[in-house]
Amino acid sequence: MEINTKSFTLMLALLSFFHLSIVSGRKSINGFTLDLIHRDSPQSPYHDPSKTPFERLQKAFHRSFSRASFLGRKSVDSIESTLTPNKGEFLMKIAIGTPPIDTFVNADTGSDLTWTQCEPCYNCFKQLTPIFNPKNSSSYKTINCHNKLCQGLLCDNNTCNYEVRYGDRSHTMGDLSIETFTFASTSTQNVSIPNIVFGCGHNNGGTFSNATSGIFGLGGGNVSIVNQMHNEIKGKFSYCLIPLELLLDSSNATSHINFGDNAVVSGPDVISTPVYKKESPTFYYLNLKGVSIGNKTLGFISSPSSRPEYDRGNIIIDSGTMLTYVPDEFYSNLESLLIRSINATRKHGTYMGLDLCYESSENGTIDVPKIVAHFTNADLELSTSNIFSQVEEGICPLGLQIALNFIHRDSPLSPHNDPSNTPFERVQKAFHRSFSRASFFRGKGVQSTLTPNEGEFLMKISIGTTPIDTFVIADTASDLTWTQCEPCLNCFKQLTPIFNPKNSSSYKTINCHNKLCQKSRCNNNTCNYVVIYGDLSHTIGDLSIETFTFSSTSSQNISIPNIVFGCGHDNGGTFPNVTSGIIGLVPMQLVTYAVVSGPDVISTPIYKKETPTFYYLNLKGVSIGNKTLEFKSSPTSQPEYDRGNIVIDSGTTLTCVPDEFYSNLESLLMLSINATRKDDPFRRLDLCYESNENGTIDVPKIVAHFTNADLELSTSNIFTKVVEGIVCLTIVPGGTNQISIIGYDLKANKLSFKPTDCTKH
Repeated sequence: MEINTKSFTLMLALLSFFHLSIVSGRKSINGFTLDLIHRDSPQSPYHDPSKTPFERLQKAFHRSFSRASFLGRKSVDSIESTLTPNKGEFLMKIAIGTPPIDTFVNADTGSDLTWTQCEPCYNCFKQLTPIFNPKNSSSYKTINCHNKLCQGLLCDNNTCNYEVRYGDRSHTMGDLSIETFTFASTSTQNVSIPNIVFGCGHNNGGTFSNATSGIFGLGGGNVSIVNQMHNEIKGKFSYCLIPLELLLDSSNATSHINFGDNAVVSGPDVISTPVYKKESPTFYYLNLKGVSIGNKTLGFISSPSSRPEYDRGNIIIDSGTMLTYVPDEFYSNLESLLIRSINATRKHGTYMGLDLCYESSENGTIDVPKIVAHFTNADLELSTSNIFSQVEEGICPLGLQIALNFIHRDSPLSPHNDPSNTPFERVQKAFHRSFSRASFFRGKGVQSTLTPNEGEFLMKISIGTTPIDTFVIADTASDLTWTQCEPCLNCFKQLTPIFNPKNSSSYKTINCHNKLCQKSRCNNNTCNYVVIYGDLSHTIGDLSIETFTFSSTSSQNISIPNIVFGCGHDNGGTFPNVTSGIIGLVPMQLVTYAVVSGPDVISTPIYKKETPTFYYLNLKGVSIGNKTLEFKSSPTSQPEYDRGNIVIDSGTTLTCVPDEFYSNLESLLMLSINATRKDDPFRRLDLCYESNENGTIDVPKIVAHFTNADLELSTSNIFTKVVEGIVCLTIVPGGTNQISIIGYDLKANKLSFKPTDCTKH
């Protein structure tokens, strides 16, 4: 690659081990090879010749950060198999049907279901190739309702329906079907494989590009193409990706994906490492033991508390991103070692969000010591181009969340309450839920996908006429309110009776012509809904109208008719037996304004943003004593444009803030607090102290500065007792917390705070 400019900036990228060939272990086929077209290749319909190599790189990094948000929601502890709507890095050209119709699909090792847009297209995104029309194919068949593949799915006219909703509200809905797929092999004649199960999507929309017609699922799940073609390809596929610099220079070089015997990687230089099976079958898990830089080796573990001998399958290999993501602590150690090992001029980070940047030599490189990734049974030496990539400019955006904490789930009034748990065990579990919750928010900025986390608060409500009492999870990050209903075709256990709509005189289903049913499926003129959560928990049923009754503590019982809710007949996953569903507290319904009044009331605006599900506030800064720290959503944000930079959420105990702000806040607290530092015995929280006899520490005045509202926080808002004699900061890197009375006024778009003792109200 010719470099005309003498000085470029390089950044730490760990480029997905780009020269590595990965092996995953009807009538048999010897093997075939297909072109794997990078989205920035001249052969790709995505290719824009007007873009410079650096502009292509910037966009590739942006897609990688979005991709990491999707995968990051799963955390290292539990990786979920929800499909991602991110636009992928590689395309495949395939042909569908008889006769075959050519199209491009995103090749994705992080997805199972293969789907394409189909006629009749009731609601579809634009695509450059013709939309597949199953009526023109002699080999097309739909899957009927009695097929085992249809278990847990909706049916219409004896045709099995599928629905996938993505985190940014992109979606695909249609018929689960069977068809012949034809692959134009570069190593042999064309290969046709019949009876492939795929989604024929009649309703698809969101962020999908017009260069693709759908997704080609290369994951490890049962419905993935890899498993469906097991007999033909003997469970083997591999791919070989060309170097990034060739892509950025508009080279005609092409990556390849190989199936069957062609996928066997052999020769004297081959190294192999096991692929581990974990709870989620979609992803390919490897085990990274460590990374060496020169003669120094850093051990790799998925979390600070993990033990190497039990930390198997601690990374995912993914075709949908060009960046490598590692835990914060490992990254910090790796970055420090690289800084000590590289003799070059540091440069400021770029707006692509990467931290370690250097001025390059005339040929666009820097001198880096030998770097080796140590996998189980395989030591892989990485080239400089695997680690550093050439860029022009940029900044470092950071994700942010902030959280504020009806019956708390650990209250004696809650059916969740376990009296055998000590207070400290309850705190530990609350923190664990909060970290999981933060992962959900850390998705694509903030996403509107419903969360399956068990929430922090329950509400006791009554449904129907006559009212049936039940407990539901109160969630300010969910839209749809739903409860389990009879007849329950497939339901999780619940302690209270399941609601039977036949026993209620006020129950009505919503018909197919109602505007609320525009993007849903219908069956017998009843509007159906489907919600699939990140861990494949789900609720499926009828969109309905009912009367909800609330046992008010301030007046007589209040009944509200005509509430739209989901009457779930098929529900399962991680829901606890103490709840029957979720009550969505977003700006949709139940909007009667609770006025917080009095001399101590302060109010701050609620901001409207792209995602209507969440309540956005604007935090300007935090004061500790006479020192004030400015708060912004990323290091490069301008305060005048950084409005609505936090989310208020009932579902978490911890407050999450950007890493840089947390670091400054922690440093200022350490300078301001005169107490003995302690380690968190559970290795979850960073800043802990020995408490006095009454379980507190002396902390200077702390004030959260919102727009038009300065809120003084009590010590109990900031530090909590984790074990006897130790308190820890409940703000973590990565929203202000439990702030007394919290009033939502959605009509005036403001949120009000009033310091009070909630035990007396």
